[in-house]
Amino acid sequence: MTTPWRDIKRESRREKAAIETELQERLKKGVYGDIYNYSELEWNKVLDEEKQVAEGVEEEEEEELEIEYVMPPLETTMVLN
Repeated sequence: MTTPWRDIKRESRREKAAIETELQERLKKGVYGDIYNYSELEWNKVLDEEKQVAEGVEEEEEEELEIEYVMPPLETTMVLN
């Protein structure tokens, strides 16, 4: 029995995606000291993801800084009887 062409293509795509994911995880963990023959497109993709995460953290910090606590005004005149 032969495997349909469609199943072969699907398996090929799954394998490619799994390899890409594994390489990206290794790159993020710092397994590789420098980049050697790594696709510039994929490298930029990882850098963009890291940049978006960093921007999200900065936005959260900015939101925290926006909270202000205001004291009610103190009464400056006191009436003594």
